Amino acid sequence: MGYSTQSDFQILALASDAHASGVKKLQKKLALIETDISVHKDQIDALLSQASQFIDEGHFDAEGIRKKKEALVERYERLSVPANDQRERLEASCELQQFLRDVDDEIAWIKERESIATLPNRGMNLAGVQNLQKKHNALMAELSTHDPRIKAVREKGEGMIAGSKHHAEDIESKLSELAHLWNQIKETAESRKQVLEDSYEAQKYFSDALAAELWMKDIEPVVGSSDYGKDEDMAE
Repeated sequence: MGYSTQSDFQILALASDAHASGVKKLQKKLALIETDISVHKDQIDALLSQASQFIDEGHFDAEGIRKKKEALVERYERLSVPANDQRERLEASCELQQFLRDVDDEIAWIKERESIATLPNRGMNLAGVQNLQKKHNALMAELSTHDPRIKAVREKGEGMIAGSKHHAEDIESKLSELAHLWNQIKETAESRKQVLEDSYEAQKYFSDALAAELWMKDIEPVVGSSDYGKDEDMAE
């Protein structure tokens, strides 16, 4: 029965190997062990059945056979517990790693757009402001479109916390970071929108004032002219 001992060590080795190998590799390894355990079930059942037969027939070493049978049952049942526990842990770890990758992707996405939302340029003229507003409106639309994706990732994390025994603190930490950055960029974008609106109003005023000044500059020579014509024809 060296088989049982070998499987015991294989299962226990998974825990120490977890930091050195990928979760996917460990899942495949555990699947092979579980298959191995399942394949040997018929062999174990046959041994147990044979032991029961020996005991029922009053074998001279019935007591020794009974003890060996009990040991086999206990040992085989004990294999399933760590295997199941390892599978749950590996599934949770795999789910966690995917979640962390998703959150990191969203954080990177936010930070890429943060540079646009925090631009200090307000535009030097009306056309410049309008160009900045066009770009910022595109950013606002992008944030709005991306909002469902952020919500989905957050809901996924919250569901993992509610339904998992493992990694709750790591998940909560990442959710907090994501929520902070998402709220921050939305607030920054709204603030930037208001800044550009104020800049537009100011540049619009200056543009209108310049147009008025140019008009007055054109009309002033006519209005200020002292030449009223020397006769009726010239006056007309």
